[in-house]
Amino acid sequence: MGNRFSAECPFRGSSADAEERALAIIALFNWKVEGDGEGRINARTSMSAFGRGEYVTLSFLKGNRMFVESESVSAFQFFDFGKNRNNVEKFIEAFRDRKLPLEEKERSFLDRYFSGR
Repeated sequence: MGNRFSAECPFRGSSADAEERALAIIALFNWKVEGDGEGRINARTSMSAFGRGEYVTLSFLKGNRMFVESESVSAFQFFDFGKNRNNVEKFIEAFRDRKLPLEEKERSFLDRYFSGR
């Protein structure tokens, strides 16, 4: 497992539109935006029983590509129990499908369990 996961996702339209949609998804997931700048958004998930949360970084690259990375807050957390992978995949799924808000039944049991919702 490990304490980091990343993936790349293509998008259509402008980077500004993609950033706006990404911020809406971050708000929907109740992640806290810790900083954003041109072409980059930094967010943090909430703490859970299994860790202190994760940093999620979105980088908007040339060629309409977005790089999504999730990393455990604690450098000493050697296993994330799939939470980083889940953060990235959940974000990309919501971003691609444009289904906002996500219905509870569409989220996995582990995602609901770990997020406390």
